[in-house]
Amino acid sequence: MVMEHAPGTPLLGGLSATSILAPQRARRLPVVLADAAVRLHSIDPEPVSRQLAAIGPPRAATSVSEFLQALTAAADDLGRPDLTGAAQLLAELRPAAGSEVVCHGDLHPFNVLVDGDRVTVIDWTASLIAHPAYDVAFTWLLLVDAPLHVPKPLRAPIRVATGLVARAFLRRYQRRARVPVPDESLRWHVGLHCLRALVDVAGWTRAGELASHIGHPWLTSGAAFAVRISRLTRIAVGARTRPSNTD
Repeated sequence: MVMEHAPGTPLLGGLSATSILAPQRARRLPVVLADAAVRLHSIDPEPVSRQLAAIGPPRAATSVSEFLQALTAAADDLGRPDLTGAAQLLAELRPAAGSEVVCHGDLHPFNVLVDGDRVTVIDWTASLIAHPAYDVAFTWLLLVDAPLHVPKPLRAPIRVATGLVARAFLRRYQRRARVPVPDESLRWHVGLHCLRALVDVAGWTRAGELASHIGHPWLTSGAAFAVRISRLTRIAVGARTRPSNTD
C-alpha cells in the first residue's frame, strides 16, 4: 500500500538488452545506486536493533546469521543436498562480521524510485541489520549478472557493459562509504545472495509455481548464480527449474 503511493518512477524502467548500453543510463545508474546505499548505511542501526530485539520470536530473520540458518533449513527441507552443503560451507567460510548497518537487501534499479533529485527506496522484505557488504554484494550481483534475455550476438557487448556498470557502482560506493567493503566480504555475501536466489527457485519448483515467476531475475540469472556459488564453495550446485525425481 505504501509503495503504491511512493513518489517517482523506477530508476531503470523499460529495461532491455539494448537500453543498458545507452551511455547516459550507464553513467547514472551506478551513481544513484551507490549514493542511495551510502546514505542508507549512514543511519544509526541501534534504535532499529533495539526495536527488533523487543519483538522477540517468532519473527523474520534480522541478522545474516539468522538468515543463513533459515536458508540452510529451507534447502534441507526441499531435499536439495547441493544447496544444503553450500549453505553449510558458507557458514564455515564466513569472514569476521565487522561493523553493521541498516541494509535493504534488495537494492536494485526497480526498487529505487527517482523524482528529480529525490530518491525513494521501496520493498524492504529482505532488510537486515548486517555488514554493508550484504547490500553492496546484492547490487553488484544484479548489475554484473543483469537479468536480461539477450540475443546471442549481443551477449559479449552486454557482458562488457554490465561489468563496467557494476565496477563503477562498487568504486563509487567504496570512495564515499564510511565503512569500506573488503573483497573477501564482498565475495562471501555474493555467495549468500546466490544461495538465497537458488533456494527460492527450489521452493517455487517444489510448489509447482515456476510459471507464475517467469521473467523473475532468479530464473533469468539462476545459471550464473549457480556457477558463482559453486566456485566459492567448491560444491557443484545446480540451478534446477524442474522438480527432480526425489521431489
